[in-house]
Amino acid sequence: NNFEFNQSLAPAAYAASTNDGSYVDCQAYEGPLTALAIAGVCTDGNYLPALEEDDDGSGAGTSITPNHGAFETITSSNDVETVVVAFKRTKRYVRMVMPETSAGATGVVFTGIIIGMRKAV
Repeated sequence: NNFEFNQSLAPAAYAASTNDGSYVDCQAYEGPLTALAIAGVCTDGNYLPALEEDDDGSGAGTSITPNHGAFETITSSNDVETVVVAFKRTKRYVRMVMPETSAGATGVVFTGIIIGMRKAV
């Protein structure tokens, strides 16, 4: 079995109210997917990673609730951690988003990864 790691939110410092990752085309994957939310230092603000799915990967997505694990709010007192969740999708494209739930000026260092297992050929 071949697992593929896809960057949805590139490693960077995020401080905007809306931080939308790139959609990952999951058509070639089977079974549940995995998401890694990797947070570094958070200097201010609160951020809550989440998952969205979409039919064509071009607009606002529909929320996905993980079926194993849960994302945690990232704050200056709850940072530098990796959260792993498993989820099932119903649409072709998936992305990670990280909305700011409390304003910050310098924000958090973060990256979001989607992992899928390629279908057997």
